[in-house]
This record gives sequence, C-alpha cells and structure tokens, in this order.
Amino acid sequence: MSDEAVHILATGDIPGFNYSGMIGFDIIPFLSIELNPHSTTTGKIRAFAQIDASVVFTSANAVEAVGLALAGKQPGWKIYCIARATKDKVLEYFINPDIAGLANNSEELAERISRDKTAPILFFCGNPRRVETPGKIQENNIQGN
Repeated sequence: MSDEAVHILATGDIPGFNYSGMIGFDIIPFLSIELNPHSTTTGKIRAFAQIDASVVFTSANAVEAVGLALAGKQPGWKIYCIARATKDKVLEYFINPDIAGLANNSEELAERISRDKTAPILFFCGNPRRVETPGKIQENNIQGN
C-alpha cells in the first residue's frame, strides 16, 4: 500500500461518510459561502422576505446563502426543497419551516411543484444550475423568479 495520502476535493463534508481514522485520507473543502451585505442580490433576498411566496431550494449552498442574507429573519414562505442535505440546511436556517414539498432530485421536485400549481415561485440557485426545475416550472406556466 502506498504511503501517499488520498485527497478528495469536495464542496463540504460528505454526510454519512466516516473518513476519520482512515490512514492517508483527507477531504479538502474548497467552497465556502460568504455574505456580501452590499450586493444587490442580498437586497433582493431581503425584499423577497416581505412577500408570501413559495420558494425552491435545490442545493444546501443556496439555502445557506439565502439564510445568511436573511440574517435571522423568518419569512412566511412555503418551501420546496431536495431531501437530505438541502432539507437539513433548511432546518438549520429556518425555524419551523413550512416545507410544502420534498423530493429526491430536482426533476421530482419540479413535478411536485407543477402538480401543486403553486405561484409565485422564487427559485434560489447558483449559476450554473441544472435545467430540470426551472424548465418544468416554465413548461407548466407557473410564474416564477
């Protein structure tokens, strides 16, 4: 066996993976979320917190970015999100969130949103993003930002 360490670059910790005690194995997080309180995006997120809407999160990073921008404010949003890590992050940043829909992936989540015919939708995502969720929402004529 080689004495060289194995390095895995990841956006963060890998939930459910126990790498402690593994010789020569490191996970190196290379992504962090930092709030820029002066950005126009932060201002928009804070403005959206004033309206009743359904919001969509397809990544834990999106939840963290929005949660940091809200600075503890708890909007009355209905939340649609991906299960597991994204949902866990929703529970971390929102007190008693109204989780209107959960799915295992973005395509299933888009189908759920389309079935519910909920509007308006605020879809918080990064760039680049997968096309399933916004594509399905547009396909079903659901108003969104």
